[in-house]
Amino acid sequence: MLPPVARLGRLQEWMPLPLTQSELGQMIGLARETVARMLAQLERDGVIRREGRKGLWLAADGNRLVTRRYSGG
Repeated sequence: MLPPVARLGRLQEWMPLPLTQSELGQMIGLARETVARMLAQLERDGVIRREGRKGLWLAADGNRLVTRRYSGG
């Protein structure tokens, strides 16, 4: 795994994810369209940054951001 990198002032970590949105949706029981919308929302929120089918950059504080946003906290 690649080490965390500083980018745009936030610590990020590379997460290989060589799956299509359809494959990811099948794994978690969601339609491809739902997966696409959720990934786009996470990217707008600054939690992830996608790089095609290779993978994505996950913000080091991404879990806290997602928990706060989707739990109402």
